[in-house]
Amino acid sequence: MKKVIPGLKFQIMLDILYAVIFPFAIGIYILKRKYHRGWIERIGGGNWKKILKTPGRFIWIHAVSLGEVRIAHLVYTKLKQIYPACKFLLTTITATGYRFWNRHANEEDFVAYLPLDFSFMIKRVFKNLNIGLLLILETELWPNLIISSKRYNCVTGLVNARISPKAFGRYRRSSFLFSKVINCLDFVVAAGDHNLHRFQVVGRRNENCYSLSSLKFDLDAPTIKNEYRIEKLKQHLNNKNLKLLIAGSTHYPEDILMLKLYLQIKETYPHWALLIVPRYPDRIKNLREFLYSHNISASFFSQGFQGIGD
Repeated sequence: MKKVIPGLKFQIMLDILYAVIFPFAIGIYILKRKYHRGWIERIGGGNWKKILKTPGRFIWIHAVSLGEVRIAHLVYTKLKQIYPACKFLLTTITATGYRFWNRHANEEDFVAYLPLDFSFMIKRVFKNLNIGLLLILETELWPNLIISSKRYNCVTGLVNARISPKAFGRYRRSSFLFSKVINCLDFVVAAGDHNLHRFQVVGRRNENCYSLSSLKFDLDAPTIKNEYRIEKLKQHLNNKNLKLLIAGSTHYPEDILMLKLYLQIKETYPHWALLIVPRYPDRIKNLREFLYSHNISASFFSQGFQGIGD
């Protein structure tokens, strides 16, 4: 079945929507101190000046979080073996993803922050580069990126695709718009049958839709650096006969709520210790301030568990 690509009016509507949202987004980033040099590339500067002058056939892989980028690296490694003559464009929008790509990408390939999803910024990339394949990881459904890829006859697919329960409700309510975008994709490889079903419910046609187990299960377990710190923690727990309560991958306000709950638990169970692992490292500063303001002794992995807490 021939794909129906949304018209220019649809993309203009998206650009107007982005133009309204963009100033507020910038303000939030500044207030949260999340501004980093990647914003120069997100508006088309930085590495893009060099990249857009590069001849040759490209494969473009886009992923965001460190977990997604690690999965993308598996795909990248396999495709490098299959298409050794192609150059690779590896994009992300996070500092951790960018650092990972810089460490693991081959010298002949290019790493950059994804441009903002304004149609003129995305079209600039496709107009200047000969991109034959675009692979997008998991949930990065940028409308202008996907629509423009089809206007320039680029094969485009969503890999390890998923829709969270929260996003599923939003997509269902706007399926008349969302379906226009996901049906521009040449293929969808969903992370499990439940995710495939969600894509179909929100309007994805059945052709070239596949279900696999999550590619996260194909990742090697990360090597733990500074093992002496882990041993130090184990010794501390054993010496004081402490049991460990672990809160992993926490977001705000989950981390604060967990700390408050722990303070209540500790009154009844004094031999419990809490190990909290925030999803984002920038939360550590806020947690440190909370701990100190409540006179709670604590130690941090990044400091080698010096002065390990009670």
